[in-house]
Amino acid sequence: MAAVRGGDAQAVDALPAAGADPDTEDEDGTPALRLAVEAFDHPIVEVLLQGSAGTERADSAGRTPLLRAIELGACDIVESLITHGARLWVTDARGRDALEPARYWYGRDLVAELHRATGLQGPVVRRTVPTDSEAWISEELSLGGLAFRTGHAAILTGLEWRHGIVTSFDELLSRAPAEPGVDHEVWWETTAALHQHHAHHHRTVWDAAAALRHRPDPLERRFGAEVIRGGIPRPSPQPWNVRGTRTRRFAGPHATSWSSPPPPPHDRAASDSLAACLADPDPHVRVEAAARPALRDDPRGDEILRELDPADQNSPHHWLLYDVYRHRRRC
Repeated sequence: MAAVRGGDAQAVDALPAAGADPDTEDEDGTPALRLAVEAFDHPIVEVLLQGSAGTERADSAGRTPLLRAIELGACDIVESLITHGARLWVTDARGRDALEPARYWYGRDLVAELHRATGLQGPVVRRTVPTDSEAWISEELSLGGLAFRTGHAAILTGLEWRHGIVTSFDELLSRAPAEPGVDHEVWWETTAALHQHHAHHHRTVWDAAAALRHRPDPLERRFGAEVIRGGIPRPSPQPWNVRGTRTRRFAGPHATSWSSPPPPPHDRAASDSLAACLADPDPHVRVEAAARPALRDDPRGDEILRELDPADQNSPHHWLLYDVYRHRRRC
């Protein structure tokens, strides 16, 4: 238990070989997996799950590790638990399955929840943390030893997909820009949900995303660019790449290496929509609008790209620019 509390994933990984039980409890009867969940320690959670730690053991309130992770807003841990067999339909003491607390916690005032739960009225500490093997980010809010992460919108979006619930374009649009950091995990979940849910409605999604280029809100324009850059054809019958042009575990400012699939074939309509954003006031949108057509051999954004250094690893656009560099070298 000391290795779990200390966040030593390597030591925890070695314990099963030494005969240790992955469901070991502390002096209060709390299993190791639950301790790791409440510490937001994704690497330890992964190690315990790979060691066959039980995913259905409930606490006194009937909450399994999955239900507790949903409550805490730990999207990466929710994904790991589901991947390792945690069942969505197991209910807590109030008869709520995974989807119900996800709906409850989405949109809650986490600052107010911290004040209520701790009985304290002091300032809440906020910090940005990497999640999912540092592929994405979340915000963590803490007070008096209790913490939440802002992954509730992403969690709800992912659970809706698993329940076969088709979430509307407008609803998904409202969820992503609520988190201004475009590397927040909700941006992945919402754009991926559009690709997954609307696979037979390419034209509708494409038109809705393209129309966002006229919106005054730069985050809404960025959302449209993110959807289009995933390779949505218009009106090609071929399905797009569900995960867009980045793999989930190797994207974002914290990535150290990743590889992109081949760029989609040149689609004049998609490139025209992106080119219309080359003069956008948001620099992130301008870079996306320049680089994505470049991957389709469209040079209209080259003036913007020439001002950027693909070798600058501190740039938020480093890997995207590197993709353009590699694509042009191959050509």
